[in-house]
Order: sequence, then C-alpha cells, then structure tokens
Amino acid sequence: GGFDSHSLTLLVNAFARAGVDDERLYGLVSEVAMGLDVFDAQAVANMMNSFAKAEVFNPRLMTFLSKQALSLPAGQYSAQSMVLIVTSIARGAEASLSGEGGGDWEELRGMEVCDFIADVACQANESDWNGQSVSNLLNGLARCREFGWVSESALQRVIVRLGDIVVRTPIYMFEGVYDAQNIAIVANALARCDCFNQSLMTHLALVAQQMHPDSFDVQSISNLANAYAKLDPYSDVTRGLLEFIAVVGLFLEVSDGFTPQAVSNLANAYAKTDIVTEEAFIKHLALAAMHIPPHVFQPQSVANIANAFAKFGVKESNQATVEDLFHHISAATLTLKPEALDMQNVANILNAYAKVGMRESKVVRAMTDAVSSMASSPNGCLIVSGDPHQAIANILHALAVLDVRDPDVRRIVDAVLPALLRIEPDVCQEQGVANLAWACAVLRVTDAPLMDWLLSALSVHLQTMNWSCLRQVQQLLIT
Repeated sequence: GGFDSHSLTLLVNAFARAGVDDERLYGLVSEVAMGLDVFDAQAVANMMNSFAKAEVFNPRLMTFLSKQALSLPAGQYSAQSMVLIVTSIARGAEASLSGEGGGDWEELRGMEVCDFIADVACQANESDWNGQSVSNLLNGLARCREFGWVSESALQRVIVRLGDIVVRTPIYMFEGVYDAQNIAIVANALARCDCFNQSLMTHLALVAQQMHPDSFDVQSISNLANAYAKLDPYSDVTRGLLEFIAVVGLFLEVSDGFTPQAVSNLANAYAKTDIVTEEAFIKHLALAAMHIPPHVFQPQSVANIANAFAKFGVKESNQATVEDLFHHISAATLTLKPEALDMQNVANILNAYAKVGMRESKVVRAMTDAVSSMASSPNGCLIVSGDPHQAIANILHALAVLDVRDPDVRRIVDAVLPALLRIEPDVCQEQGVANLAWACAVLRVTDAPLMDWLLSALSVHLQTMNWSCLRQVQQLLIT
C-alpha cells in the first residue's frame, strides 16, 4: 500500500539504474502497478519507460498499460509522453525479436498503441513540439516500423504533420529549436521509413548548412549523408549538403569517433552520388578507416568501404592512400570468420580489389573459404534479393580480372554451381550473364552443367544485349 504511479515509477527507475536483475521482484512490482487505479498519460508513459529501461516486459503488465494508454484522451498527452511510449514499445519489440524477452507483442497491442500515438501526435498543438521531441518520436516510430508495429498509413500521417511543423520554422531561426543531432535523426528516420518528403528534406538540408561545423559530430554527418544518398541521391539539394559535409568532416579528427559504420555510410554516400571531387575529404575518410583497428570491422562495413573507394578510382594523386587503405582492409578482412560473410559481401570485396588492380592472395583465399562455408549452409550460395545470380557472376568476373587460378577458382565454382543451376535464366539480367560468360572464358571453366546453363541464359538474353555485353559473350564463343 501507499504507492502511486509516480512513486512506483521512481522505484523501478532506481532498480534499473542499480542494475537489479530479479525477476521475482519485478513481478511483485508489476502486480502493484496493475492494482493502481489512477493513471494519467504521463504516468503511463513513465511507467512503460521505466520497465522498458529495466528490460522487464511482463506481458500482463504491458497489456494493462497499453489499455490505459488507449483509454486516455488525446489532450492529456505531451510530446514527451508520446516519445516515451513509442520508445518503450520499440525496446520491447527488439527484445522480443532477439529472444531476450519482450513477451508476445501481439498480446501487448503494440501496433494499436503506436497507431494511436501517431494520431495523437497529429492532433497535438504545434507549440508542443521542438527539435528533440520531433526527432525522438520519428526515430521511435521508425524503429517500430522495422518490427511491424506501426501501420504505414499512420506513419505517413505523422511524418506529414511533423514535417509541416518543422518546415514552418524559418531556416535562420533554428537556434534553440533544432540542433545538428535533431536534423540528422529526423533525416535518418525518414530514410529508415523509405519516406521521401521533398519539402522537409530540402528544409533540413538548408538548416544544416546554416550551422557551424563545430555543431556536428561523426554520427550526425554519417546519418545525414546516408539518408540523403538513399532518398535523393542525384539532386542539387543532396549535392549541396554533401559538399558542406565534406567541409565539416575535415574539422573532425580521425580519432574523433569514426566507426566502421560511419566511414562506410559516408564513403558509400559520396560514391553513390558520384561526388568524387571532394578529394581532401575522401582521403580523410581513408585515414579515418586506417585509424580503426582491423578486428573492429564487420563484414558489411568492410565490403561497403572497399566498394566505395574502388568506385572513387585510383589516380596519381591518391594512389598511395588507396594502396595503404586496401592493405588495411586486407588485414580487417582476414579477421572475419568465413561464416559471417554472405555472397554479396564476398562479391563486393573481390570486385573492389579487381577495380583497383590489387591481388591479395590471402584475401582471395579468405573469400574462397567464405564461399565454401556458404555452400554447406541450408540456402547454399543463393541470395534472396535482387538478381540472384549477379553475386556469383561478380565473384567469378573479379577472379578473372585478378587472374586468379586453381585451386581457388575450382573451389568457388564447385561451391556456387548448385546454386546457379537452381536459378531460372530468364530472371537474370543481361549484364550478369555477359560477365559470367567472359569470366568462364578467361578462367577456362568448362563444366558441362555450367556451360549448358550459360547457353540457356544466352538464348534468352542475347538479342537484347548491348555491344559491351556482346563483346564479353564473344570471348566465350571464341575460346
């Protein structure tokens, strides 16, 4: 007895900060919470947030709190309470999906609550919002979307509403309302939701460029570059923003928090948008990557960084830097476990080395081991998205460019052949078929099943191939 929602929330917060991990204790506290009969919106939000921070997702308690949230009038909710509820649901969904608890989120009415909060946000007064609350709510909803816990219609409504509020703030009056982190989080949330809102994206970019370079950290410029390159890669707005970010990035020391993911996002953004004139910043990114210990890299960041710098090309002015970077990437690649890579990682890494003309025998062998490891997995060397045979074609094409020979070629052909033979030729693209034909010719691969598949693919695609593809196919026919 004696507890109210406020005091109980303080108690749970204290347990969470102290690192208390006692299921029975939290169970008792949950029972006390469900016995309370006076809740307002802030109390519901605080309690959900407290239990979420403590990583306690008792299904009965969360169902109870969800019902409380849905029963309250929209006018009771502040921007902060909306953010806390959505963030708590996102944490619970993440815990549920990772197998670390979280309960049955269908029982917990996660989508119903998120959609309700989205509608409440659309009804809230414009004066209720600032940069932090807008960015945190959109970020929370973007996380919920990744777990299927907010409907697309509700998400689009709240993006439009909050976007209108942001755009109505004059660009020159951002101080005290939006900071660089707010801008980056909003842009990142839009990218995660695959939502291109032109007026909002333009406004955010212009506001960002009014800010002093000291306002930004590595994470914020990484999120901004990644979001704009994904949603609007070829516009003048994106080009102007990336040119500004290149200046900002030079203010950040290579030891100022560059992570593999940040370097990957930035390099990939400039490569994707074909902005290769910012040589000083691109060199700075290479130095930042080389400052990161090899064992810290993950397969995706290795593949993306290698692929991006290969797209930038090797020139007399950057040759030494590119060579040093790829030697560092080689060291990082050799720390990866073969089973951690997928076919696209392998294709991107080998293709990058082929583009810069560097044959690293140990990297080739590591990629061969990775493909062999994949061959013994349930799906084999098949990829589930995009052109299913393009990764296979790219791998063999890269080996041919690098003039790799047996035993690595033989091991890779043996590993990928079963997957290739499962692919219907008519779902492939002309470029991939041509690349594969040229690679087989150069590598002297003449396996009868592979040749039969290739001839079948050529019978489907030959008539629509361009001159470049036909020249590659000719190499196979005359070999």
